[in-house]
Amino acid sequence: MRITYRQLSQLLTYLTEEQLDCDVMAEMPSEWGTECYHAGLRIAGPNNDNLDDGHPTIFVRGKHEERTTKTIPEIAKDIGLVE
Repeated sequence: MRITYRQLSQLLTYLTEEQLDCDVMAEMPSEWGTECYHAGLRIAGPNNDNLDDGHPTIFVRGKHEERTTKTIPEIAKDIGLVE
C-alpha cells in the first residue's frame, strides 16, 4: 500500500501511547525472509539522485542503531526541516 505523509500523520493518531514510544522500523521482505531495520526521517538534499530536493524520506538504518537523545527541534534542524 502506498500512502502520503499526510495519510501517515493521520494514521499515527490511531496508535496507542505504548506504540508511539516504539522505534520506527522498516520491515523489508527478502528471498531469505522478512527482516526489520531501524529507520529515521531524512529530507532529500540536492545530491540525491532519485528524489527532488526537500522530499522527505524514511531512511533505513542498521539493525543496531542507537536511539537518539536529541530533542525534536535538534532533530528537525539536523535533517533539514528547519534552519
